[in-house]
Amino acid sequence: MGDEGVSLKEAVHDSITKIMAGLPEGIRLKDDIKFELSVILSKDISGNIDFKVLKTGANVNKEEIQKITFSVTDKEPEIDPIKEAEKKLLKRQGLI
Repeated sequence: MGDEGVSLKEAVHDSITKIMAGLPEGIRLKDDIKFELSVILSKDISGNIDFKVLKTGANVNKEEIQKITFSVTDKEPEIDPIKEAEKKLLKRQGLI
C-alpha cells in the first residue's frame, strides 16, 4: 500500500478536534458524533496492524476496502459500572 490514507486514530482525532473547536463557547454536543468510514487494513514491516482511512481517489482494489461505523460522545455514562457491580454484590450477599 502506498499513500492511500491516514491512520484511523489520526482521522478520528482530527475530526473530533475540528468539530469541538468549531462549537461556540459554552455549547456542547447534544448527540454522538457518528462515523462511517471506508478503511483498509495496513501492516508495517514490524507486523503492526493499523486501519487506514481512505483518501478520496485512492487507488486500491475494491476487495481490500472495508466499511466501519461507530460513534463517540462527550457525555458521562448514565450508569456507573463500578457502582452497579457493587450494588449487585451487596444484593447477592443480602445486605440490601
